[in-house]
Amino acid sequence: AATEPLEWGEEAFSATMYVNQSCYSRIKALMGSEAVKQYTYGEAVNVVAKTDTGYYKLDDGEYIHGDYLSETELSGIRIMADPFHAVFCRPDDPGRCSKRIDIR
Repeated sequence: AATEPLEWGEEAFSATMYVNQSCYSRIKALMGSEAVKQYTYGEAVNVVAKTDTGYYKLDDGEYIHGDYLSETELSGIRIMADPFHAVFCRPDDPGRCSKRIDIR
């Protein structure tokens, strides 16, 4: 079976990037396409390509718009959830926190 051509262009790009605000990944690199998964502040994602629509392709085939990603690791206030996990909260907005991260 022939695969449909993509509705956008992709260029190989390999990096670890960081989610800078809560967002959803998308099934396509198009605004308004179906949401797949929610990401929270501070989460690391593995990027494998950039698109000409402003999205980055993740290693699992999902897409996140570049507005929600940073190339540098985000700083934040570390709050211990238990002895082995922490959440990171934005210094300028303590209500915005990451998911629990294993710090062992």
